[in-house]
Order: sequence, then C-alpha cells, then structure tokens
Amino acid sequence: MPPKKGGKKGKAAKAPAYASKAADCEPFGFLARDLIRTPLGLDAVVLGVKYPDPKRPGENGVMWVQYAATKLEAPIEDPKTTAGYTKLSEGTHVLREANRCAREIRVAREKKEAAEAAKRAKEEAARRELEALEAKKNKKKPKPKPPPAEEAAA
Repeated sequence: MPPKKGGKKGKAAKAPAYASKAADCEPFGFLARDLIRTPLGLDAVVLGVKYPDPKRPGENGVMWVQYAATKLEAPIEDPKTTAGYTKLSEGTHVLREANRCAREIRVAREKKEAAEAAKRAKEEAARRELEALEAKKNKKKPKPKPPPAEEAAA
C-alpha cells in the first residue's frame, strides 16, 4: 500500500480548560488556586472559570473547583450569591506550598538516587566484563603433559 501523501497537519492550539486570570475569577470573589471551604464543609481548590463560549469570555462563566478529598472537578454556584463559601486561612495556603515544595524535593531526590544506582550497576557490569576479559587473556593454555618417562633400566 503506498504511503499517504500530505503527512500530518498541524493542529490548532487548544484553549485552556479554565480561564484562571484574576480578571476572570475576581467577579466570583476568589482567585485561581485559592483554597476554599464549601457550605457543606468540603475543602476545594479553585481551578478557574469556564465559559460556555470560549470565544466570548466574560459572559455566563461558571467557577470550577477540585475537591481535595476526591480530586473530582465540579462547578459551584456563584459564591457571591450563595452564602457559605469561605477562603481558607493564609496559613493553610502556605502549608500547601511547603508540602508541594517538599514533594518536589523528594521526587528529585528519588530520581537522583535511581540514576546513581543505575550508574553504579552499569559500572559494576563493565568492571565484571573487563575482569572476565583479562582472566580469559591471562589464562594460560594448559601445556600438554610429557609422555610418561619409561623407567630407566637399573
């Protein structure tokens, strides 16, 4: 079957899933990445605003959050018109960032340790291979045994 002509066509860049700029989120009273508590007592992270028509932002937007316990994303009612949505304390925001940094450091350390272990294993394999080659090279061929000497006549 002959190859198709034309190749792959470039795809247009997708618009971001949520508008997370301050101008989009401020009408709702929160900013993207804010930690909030819902009227039901669930903690969530503000993802941003989704518009029905991405070509015309600013009209009929709905704020979306990701619930901390389940990682589910869902729209919420307008926090300005619905009572009970509160922003969590700045201490909670700082703790979240400290935990994120610690997680990134731990992941980087684990990657470094894995790379070092792979390097050591590779060096060890190379060392064993070199030793085997040297042993093969230095191994002397067994000399043939001389024929048994006939007993000398006494």
